[in-house]
Amino acid sequence: MKLNLFLLCFSLFFITQCFSQTNEQQINKSTTYNNENWPQYMGPNMNAKVKSEYIPSAHPEISWEFKYDGGTPTPLVVDKGTTFFGTESKNVYAIDSIGNLKWKVELDSRIKHSPLIYEDILVVAPDSTLIYGINALNGNIIWKREFSYEYKSYISDKKDMFGRTIVTDPDKFTIKKMGQNEAPPFIDKGQVLITTYHHFGILDIKTGKTQSSFQKNQGKISIPLITDDAIYTTNRYNKLFAYNKDTGKLKWETKLSELETKPILYKDTIYTSSYYYLNKIDKNSGENLGAFHSIESRKEYDIIDNETYYTSKNGYHTHMGVNYGSYLTAFDLSTGEEKWDFNIEGKYITELIMVGDYIYFGDSSGRIRGVHKITGEKLFSGYIGGSIDTPLSYANGKLYGAYEKNEKYVIFAVE
Repeated sequence: MKLNLFLLCFSLFFITQCFSQTNEQQINKSTTYNNENWPQYMGPNMNAKVKSEYIPSAHPEISWEFKYDGGTPTPLVVDKGTTFFGTESKNVYAIDSIGNLKWKVELDSRIKHSPLIYEDILVVAPDSTLIYGINALNGNIIWKREFSYEYKSYISDKKDMFGRTIVTDPDKFTIKKMGQNEAPPFIDKGQVLITTYHHFGILDIKTGKTQSSFQKNQGKISIPLITDDAIYTTNRYNKLFAYNKDTGKLKWETKLSELETKPILYKDTIYTSSYYYLNKIDKNSGENLGAFHSIESRKEYDIIDNETYYTSKNGYHTHMGVNYGSYLTAFDLSTGEEKWDFNIEGKYITELIMVGDYIYFGDSSGRIRGVHKITGEKLFSGYIGGSIDTPLSYANGKLYGAYEKNEKYVIFAVE
């Protein structure tokens, strides 16, 4: 009797332990890769970083590839296993979770900005005055919105020394449209923010109807920074602007020098790089809080995380044949002191993304690389197949990107 009771208790303990281990494994599996989508340029929060426990193999393997004939691809967005991108040949592609074409649609102009995906609607901003809302499931165009303004183009045979038209008769003119898309569309609280040469516009993602629109200061701008109450951006005249997001009213502007990257918000301070310096600006007043010596990045964006500023620079060849490699560097945000740097022999590296504790990027030698964000130590370096020119994306345990080889483009996923 005692023996049977002992065996019964042991069996119950063994079953309980097995169930506990199985349940723990299921929990770990479900929380390991806690972002399933990369819905827009620079990721879910528009800051090029996501929280995740994802760590790829030291020898990452290609999960799938998709080859196509066409122009340069935009950075990729990923939603529920489907990868979306546009190309300079005017086409938008949707690729399924194993690398097969789901659909393709041609738009009015080349596409150089990353699309965004939200609730099965793909928003694309080509190099024109049009914005498209596309059914992400089948590629059908749901809505098409023109977001432009008209201006007078005067007709005259006379030109000044700079080739500009000299108006001789104010009654001779044609009406033209202007307002090409200047930046990728972004999603903010279920609405789409678009950026044209002269305006910001907020559209309803389901219908494309304008919710609000306001004029910004003229000139080509950086990718905007969107917060709860403001939009921050720079222009080609090295000015940083803050606009009220609801009214469009200019809150403040400040003059800097040689501005390069998208503004970054970190703990009530705006950071933006200019040439060899990282500027610190008070987000409420626009007051310049100082700067520290950095590196000449010339990238569209950098990353700030846990009091550390991460930036990168492309290498180059001199006329004497000397190769100065690319490198990425981590700086202490409070002191400006360099924490570490990582050198790469390749001539060109992409913008960085941060997934959990690691930073990932591609380079012109055809490799994707991962380094630890705290130490700068290399996690892996894997050859993919050709030059990687656009930033990587991440979703649900895979890195996504594109490479060029023999004038062909290949979209890939690795894990």
